[in-house]
Amino acid sequence: MDKLDKIKVAMVLDVYDDLSNGAVVSTRRFVHHLREKHDVKVVTIGDQNGDKDRITLPGFYPPIVKNVMQKMEFQFAWPKRRILEKVMAETDILHNQFSFLLGIRTVKLARKKGVPVVSTFHVQPENMLYNVGIKSPFLVKLIYRFFLRTVYNRSDAVICPSPFSE
Repeated sequence: MDKLDKIKVAMVLDVYDDLSNGAVVSTRRFVHHLREKHDVKVVTIGDQNGDKDRITLPGFYPPIVKNVMQKMEFQFAWPKRRILEKVMAETDILHNQFSFLLGIRTVKLARKKGVPVVSTFHVQPENMLYNVGIKSPFLVKLIYRFFLRTVYNRSDAVICPSPFSE
C-alpha cells in the first residue's frame, strides 16, 4: 500500500498504558493491527514512551473521586483544544474509546471539522457508579442519556464490544 493510500486514524482515549484495563488492552491490540496498514496517532495522557505517533495530553482527577481513580489506575485526559485541532486537521477518521471529557470534546470537534467518527461503547454507567459506591437507577439512566447525546448519537458508527454494551 502506497503511503498516500494510508488512512490517518486518530485513536483517542484517556489512558493507554494501564494493561489491567480491558478497554486499554483491546485498544492496544487494535492500534497494533491498524498500524500494519494505516497511520495511527494515539491521543492520550502520559509520556510519549518512544512512540512518535503518540500525542500526549495532561491528566487530571476530579477531587471527589481522586482516591478511587488512583486505585483503579485511571486518569482523565484534559482536552487541550489547540492540540486536538491540530490532530483533527491531520485526521481522516476519529476513533473515540471513552465517553468522558476528552471523548466528548474530540467528537464535537471532529463533527465540526467534517471528520467521520467511530466510538466504542466501553463504559457502562452501572460499573462507573458502582466503583464510587453509588447504586442509583435514576443516575444510571441519566448518564446513559448523557453519553448518547454527547458521544454516541454524534458518531457515524458505534462499536459495542459486549452484549451488555449493546
